[in-house]
Amino acid sequence: HPPRADPAVSVALTSSAAFHPLTPAAIRSFRDTYAEIAIEMNEVNAAEIIEMMLNGRADVAILRKPIEMPAELHFELLAEERMLLVLPVGHRLVSTRAIALERLANEPFIFVRRPGAPGMYADFIRACQAKGFEPRVVDEVPRMVTAINLVAAGGGVSLVPASMERYHQESVRYCRVSGDQAFHAPLHLVTRADTLSPAAARFRETLLQFTAT
Repeated sequence: HPPRADPAVSVALTSSAAFHPLTPAAIRSFRDTYAEIAIEMNEVNAAEIIEMMLNGRADVAILRKPIEMPAELHFELLAEERMLLVLPVGHRLVSTRAIALERLANEPFIFVRRPGAPGMYADFIRACQAKGFEPRVVDEVPRMVTAINLVAAGGGVSLVPASMERYHQESVRYCRVSGDQAFHAPLHLVTRADTLSPAAARFRETLLQFTAT
């Protein structure tokens, strides 16, 4: 008989999902509780995550707002958090406590999404339109960290989940938008709708325990 393979779970996640405090805390707890289960981590963008889940290259995934929600996959909301504006250090708007939406009318925006797809920016775009302007999108990138790097380099401004504000603090500033109650970034757990391996089921249970605390 061939040697029995150790149990393992393959986890795909986006860079911004990895920054949310729930993610590392749940993974640490899972490692402590199920030391015999190996965790394979893959940090990729949301479109790649959906592809990996559909073709069986990942058992579970953690991402923000999925671009598509195929029927073969099951999506569960883990958390919601406020979105913050990211501005380069020295930007004329940084000094204000909360930035009025209309003051952003001429700012060059960098969004994390597929070109033309609203993604988690849908509420923000609608709010801008209600104020009489369309956000001027100069770049669309696959990862949140890339967007913040571009802001740090002076390429524009962006909007990211609040848990990202630990990143690049020496080069960018994170600010609230005034009246921004609608601008929230969800965090989702993705599993296959049909089958779940025992290891993947335990990983899901661990994550859901953290959402209940």
